[in-house]
Amino acid sequence: MTRSLLVASVALTLAACGGGSDNSSDTDDQPVFNPSAPEAPVVPVPEDGFAPEAKGISDITLVDAYGSPLANANVTISPLSTVATSSLRALSSSIVVVTDSEGNLVTSDLEPGTYSILVSIGTVSVTFTLVVGEDNAGDSMSIIAPLVISEDVDGGVVAVDLSGEGLFVSLSGTVFDADGPVADAQLSISGGDETNGAVATGFSDAEGNYTLTFNVALAKLAAISEGRIRVHAEGYLPYVVTVSDELEINGTSAFSGLNFELIPREDEVTVFYSEDFEQSVDGSCGSWTEYVLQESDYSEEPEEWAGPGVGVAAVALAPVADDTLWNSHTVGEGIINQAFLDGLVVMAPDDSSEGAVPDPESNIACWYGDDVTGAATTGNFMGEADENPQDSLNGGDSLTYNAGAIVSPEIDLTNIEGSVSLSFDTWWEIESVNPNENGFDLMTVEYNLGDGEGWQTLIRLNPLTDPVTELAAEPGIEDEYVVAASEPLDDVFDEQYHSRASLPYSNTGFNRAPRWIAHEPVPLDTLVGNFVTLRFVFRTQDSLYNGFRGWMLDNIRITDEVGSFPISDSTYLPGPPYDGTTEPEPETFSVTANYTPNPDFSLSEGSTRTFTADVSWAGGDQVVGSIKLQVFRNELLVEEVTVTDEVFLGKSTSLSVDAYVGNSSDYVEVTLTVFDDEGEVIYSEQHYHSVAAV
Repeated sequence: MTRSLLVASVALTLAACGGGSDNSSDTDDQPVFNPSAPEAPVVPVPEDGFAPEAKGISDITLVDAYGSPLANANVTISPLSTVATSSLRALSSSIVVVTDSEGNLVTSDLEPGTYSILVSIGTVSVTFTLVVGEDNAGDSMSIIAPLVISEDVDGGVVAVDLSGEGLFVSLSGTVFDADGPVADAQLSISGGDETNGAVATGFSDAEGNYTLTFNVALAKLAAISEGRIRVHAEGYLPYVVTVSDELEINGTSAFSGLNFELIPREDEVTVFYSEDFEQSVDGSCGSWTEYVLQESDYSEEPEEWAGPGVGVAAVALAPVADDTLWNSHTVGEGIINQAFLDGLVVMAPDDSSEGAVPDPESNIACWYGDDVTGAATTGNFMGEADENPQDSLNGGDSLTYNAGAIVSPEIDLTNIEGSVSLSFDTWWEIESVNPNENGFDLMTVEYNLGDGEGWQTLIRLNPLTDPVTELAAEPGIEDEYVVAASEPLDDVFDEQYHSRASLPYSNTGFNRAPRWIAHEPVPLDTLVGNFVTLRFVFRTQDSLYNGFRGWMLDNIRITDEVGSFPISDSTYLPGPPYDGTTEPEPETFSVTANYTPNPDFSLSEGSTRTFTADVSWAGGDQVVGSIKLQVFRNELLVEEVTVTDEVFLGKSTSLSVDAYVGNSSDYVEVTLTVFDDEGEVIYSEQHYHSVAAV
């Protein structure tokens, strides 16, 4: 069985009309970088306290949507606006350079200001914006471009333009304190509840410099714009700032000079419970109990999987193995992922581990993964592998799904006052095909109060959306692609389709090397006053793409720190795994709508457009009472129209409304809502348009 890749088809692009070949000199529609006072405790800073030395950017590394270097790309950097300084030379005209084999290019020192970057590979060109902040202190940065690059069988370049298909954003800056740069600070950017925490995580280097790049669905633009950047370092107070207070994100863009000054921590953290697994014996995970999931460990009403045309079957579950894959993992075991050695999975571009399973941060950690060493160096969560066949780069197939938990002793939270949170160190690497919270390789933290309600979901670690990559090959889709090669298109799509099956999704992002990170504290305030049992649960949910290195935990603690990680919006457990069969589809109510203008189109600024929806519906015994078409600009309703059953043409109708689309910094949302005869919503969908300069 094969699962198809889903890609959001909403459109929001930074490029002007004409397919991104050039940018207008008008800078009103460019992303804005707004340095502001940090939202951290304010303490006096000595007059001779450290301040990063401002400098221009002289080295840039370009990567594609997969994080792979953009080699041999033609790059044009043009100034849109600059800020005069005494130490940096202004870039008065465009510069044209070519990246090397690692995606690197050397520029003149780019002074503070806004720049248009045009990247061309073959006949494909994309345009986006770089904003260099006045306090930029790093001379290099990495930038993600809205492109996917691969090769055909003859070594020709296959380039796919993803402009308008997702958010491709790069951030860089410096972390420091009053004494100098802060190394190994952990930085993350989050859309909160809407992204289930961080969409990207990175660390500062020895000079305090960091880079964050991320690739997420375009629908998360508003959430990330109003989301948070969080900086955490041992011995310092957490630094949290709202994204919109610092910068304005519009589609694909890059920002440098986003600096953070940390304040040393003086208060002591109270620890109510801890487990570091150092007392593990014979493979056990400290005082926690390993457990193979049973039928009762899934919800009675399975959640619908987002995959196309496949329903989740409610299957009778039984243990699939006598032992769970949870086990203690000690320093020096030297386990290598056999799926990597067999060519079933690949390492992320920034991963130099050669498939090694990392050592714990201390001596012992708890890991969900095979721990056989010697001749068989498994190192993944395949369990019993499906050897027939194991095709190259298929991600690794198991004979069946697998799932397991580690369960804590009962924890006393009855005599605690004030804020309480759960924190832990974590490292994980799973599939990138469908890693979303309703997909596969699910990682959850669950709780039981012993009140007869059973296990409930506290948080999920999976992202809410899958990464944005090229669309699947479908009839007629060839026009969406440009291939700089002599190979016929059909052969390219059949033989060289750039699948995500072999690529990882990790706790630092899509196709990024996993790292040990300190998980953002999880609020437990609602559980105070109870005896609580916790468990960490891994569920593959199917037998596909299980050749990755799994989930590792260490230093679990409950403290008096304030929790901030989003609590799950549903306390119910995930549905049962997919068993490889598809149940007959009942005749269900469905709606089809064709829109004018097409949702993939960018709208010209300053125009008034007629938005039309031709709607039809079928299936089931659902009664349609009315249908509403609404047009929003920047989330504010500007026009709407409603039709009722009196003007329905059988099971179809048409709606139209005129609306002003705004300027090139705006975006337009078109919403269709279908109501039954009681006025209840029975169907809705949204589409987005960017507004581009002409």
